[in-house]
Amino acid sequence: MATSDVEPLDNFDLLTEIVRALVVNPASVVIEEISKNDFMIHVHPADVGKIIGKSGKTISIIREIFYRIVALDGERISINVENPLAASGEVEMASC
Repeated sequence: MATSDVEPLDNFDLLTEIVRALVVNPASVVIEEISKNDFMIHVHPADVGKIIGKSGKTISIIREIFYRIVALDGERISINVENPLAASGEVEMASC
């Protein structure tokens, strides 16, 4: 079996690729790394529902993938989605 010259993605890059694949406006995706293994996802307001999913299932699956990845090293991770409507005062901020 041949070895690959492709470097594995770190958590930041992997999260960015997953989120961009799920949204309609991938150019507007911004992942903010607040601290090590603490991420805030910023997307176009029309794409927030796509990231959260029905009853929060999509974001829960994304979190579960990353929880398992970092658990191998005995670490924890936090992934949150910014609600742009809450930031503008149109709706209350909901925990997701």
